[in-house]
Amino acid sequence: MENTAAAKSSGAGGGDCGIVVIDKQVNVDSMIERWKENGITRLALNVHPVIDLNKE
Repeated sequence: MENTAAAKSSGAGGGDCGIVVIDKQVNVDSMIERWKENGITRLALNVHPVIDLNKE
């Protein structure tokens, strides 16, 4: 396997989007390039930091 990651399609009927979890130390440039070649658009999203509601 060229890139080590966990991925899941999301949405009804096979989905129109996917979620990929990958170690931030891994260089994803080749994976992103293959996505572009296959018409997949990467969205610049980030995981929200955990908030301890008990401290609020």
